Amino acid sequence: EKVAYWIRLNLQYRIYDLGSNPPLVLAIAQDYVRLDPHWNCLRGLRKQHYHNTICWDQAYIRHFPGDLKPWKQPISHARAIGWEPPNIPSSAYCRAALTQIGLDPVIFSSRST
Repeated sequence: EKVAYWIRLNLQYRIYDLGSNPPLVLAIAQDYVRLDPHWNCLRGLRKQHYHNTICWDQAYIRHFPGDLKPWKQPISHARAIGWEPPNIPSSAYCRAALTQIGLDPVIFSSRST
């Protein structure tokens, strides 16, 4: 409700210009808890901040801000900053795993009607 208010206000008066985070920050105001920095470790592809070079190896969430995303870079550049493409199992593997535990893979398929 509060987030929607700030979004509407911004459409009318252009209060912020930084994407989807500002209305949430404005809505919660002082009602927040500061998290351990490992929960949002930033790693820019252009510029590094000292804290982020420290937290990167043990980051709980690795945040790649800006327009240079590692998955849009040559794999050698992405790996140089510690990013690997996700290892997503094939649909055949998933069907076999569901069948093995006694579940019908068809009910989990987005193509089923």
